[in-house]
Amino acid sequence: MKLVSPTQMREIDRRTIEDIGLGGAVLMERAALGAVAAMVAHFDLRAGQRVGLMCGGGNNGGDGYAMARMLEHNGFEVVVVALSDPAALMGDARTNLTIARALGLTMIEQDSLAFDELPACNVWVDAILGTGIDRPISGRFLEAIGYLNEQSAPVFALDIPSGLDGLSGQIHGHCVRAAATASFGFAKVGLVLAGAKGYVGKLFVIDIGLPAAVVDAVGYLAVHLTPSWVTSQLTPRPADFHKGAAGKVLVLAGSREQAGAALMAARGALVAGAGLLTVGTVDELVALVAPALPEAMAAPLLCSTRDANSEERLYSFLERVDTVAIGPGMGTHDGARAALDIVLASDVARAVFDADALNIVAARGDHDKLRAFSARCALVLTPHPGEMARLCATTIDAVSADPIGFAQQLARRTGAVVVLKTATSVVAAPDGRLAINASGNPGMATGGMGDALTGMIAALMVPSTDAFVAACIGVWTHGAAGDAALASCGQRALSVSRLLDHVGGVWREVEP
Repeated sequence: MKLVSPTQMREIDRRTIEDIGLGGAVLMERAALGAVAAMVAHFDLRAGQRVGLMCGGGNNGGDGYAMARMLEHNGFEVVVVALSDPAALMGDARTNLTIARALGLTMIEQDSLAFDELPACNVWVDAILGTGIDRPISGRFLEAIGYLNEQSAPVFALDIPSGLDGLSGQIHGHCVRAAATASFGFAKVGLVLAGAKGYVGKLFVIDIGLPAAVVDAVGYLAVHLTPSWVTSQLTPRPADFHKGAAGKVLVLAGSREQAGAALMAARGALVAGAGLLTVGTVDELVALVAPALPEAMAAPLLCSTRDANSEERLYSFLERVDTVAIGPGMGTHDGARAALDIVLASDVARAVFDADALNIVAARGDHDKLRAFSARCALVLTPHPGEMARLCATTIDAVSADPIGFAQQLARRTGAVVVLKTATSVVAAPDGRLAINASGNPGMATGGMGDALTGMIAALMVPSTDAFVAACIGVWTHGAAGDAALASCGQRALSVSRLLDHVGGVWREVEP
């Protein structure tokens, strides 16, 4: 599914109206018709029930007035609350208000509005504010949002819940908590970001007849990762496929204190299809790998201090593998820094940097080294918000407020594909491509999840010629396996091991 920014959506509307000649009234009518159909079906509404509509100014209010007319025509009792001065309305919104008045719809104007005297409704429509808001809400609009959030009846938001930023997904002070949202034309990217969770509800995208030529000319901001998108990117393995074609993956991970990180990353690589897997870890953990992962090989390639023998072995291994994943649980000591330097100096074709590899880069300011490395190697970075904050010399709050901006910034600066791991992970490529993940759940907030994802992406990079596509497939599949595990064990018992047990079932559903 394509995601657009509010600015792109406004430009698509403008070109459709001005260049194509498809009037704004036609677009508003189609938006209202689609919203009514989605709302009635979703809430299983019946004629005779009462629907309240909170209408602000601008086109969002106009959509609400058009909906009120259609609902009344279909036998619903409607109560329209006009929150803006009718004299200030313009264009298509004013036209639909005029029609609603002429039809005698029950309308409560702002000069006689008392929220505590409004009648109970079966559902409320939020047509207060659209995607243009860029500042905290006040006055009647703030009162209306508070009223809607206090009601036991569900709220159906038009285009975007009032108070939600359509680009960042952040809240402008207060926001309607909708049970469902109808986004017109395309989903706005802010609707699917982590900050919007708990406000959007079920998301419907309403086709309002925007010309494809206009959409193609303006473009879109991001792809929303879904099962159909993943299927479209996967290629069936040919009959003569062999383990060499599946790829030789080296996972450099683990320490005496964090043995599990190496095992989780390695298991991630195995379930994502690695042909030959070697776990490069500290000497103390080598003997643990075979009993835990008989499919993998193990080698003492990491050391807590500088060690010439380990470093020489690592140089040799890097010449024989297709992809290296480095960082999970390996620490930031001298030996770990030396291992990272060896990788950065190598000619390995593909790499994934996670966890302590990113912490070392941030501490040393190695961004230029990453840029030089990514010029000859397909590189993926997988920071969580804390690691991203360190890499960008900012705060976690700042990263959380603008996940897209920081992911794009780091991708451009390093030349790498960046996976910013959040509740709705962002994948950014240095060429401008962007994806937002749709899978996953709160049960995945447990240690080791990122380690498994690192291994999965590393394995997926081998058959893929595109690191961005491999990262997107890995992120979505990881989340989808978490959703499958949730269905079997619930949130509290959801562990990395349970997630990895469900990856095979996800592949079975999406492989072409």
